[in-house]
Amino acid sequence: MAATHQLSFPLAPARLWIGVWGFLAGMTMTIACSPSAGDSGVPVTAPDFSGFISVIEPTATGEAIGSVLVESHADKLLHRYLVDIAGDTEIISRIDAVERRIPFSALETRNWVEVWFKGSPSKPSPGGRTARVLLVVDRLSD
Repeated sequence: MAATHQLSFPLAPARLWIGVWGFLAGMTMTIACSPSAGDSGVPVTAPDFSGFISVIEPTATGEAIGSVLVESHADKLLHRYLVDIAGDTEIISRIDAVERRIPFSALETRNWVEVWFKGSPSKPSPGGRTARVLLVVDRLSD
């Protein structure tokens, strides 16, 4: 009589399966809650600077398509940033909770904006910084 051999695969210990599921759940939460841009392109983190546009300067030199001077008069102190707008800067308008991308030419002086810079600004200064995202907000609805 011929001997039959059965292959047996031991089940992985329960701890291994718990670890695998825990890892997958953790990765899902990390990706879902990461501080990157949402579907609209607006970062979920607080803006680096907010204020109103006082000057708009279109330009066609280098990577910049233009620049805006953004001012804030918070706490009776004047803060200004000369914000460079590059070709890859996302310019988004949020009016009545509806967000849409807009061109540089749609910006107007006295628009209230929130700015997220490429890199990290150290302090308000007249020197230029390039915006990653420029969000035009309806100040009356905020």
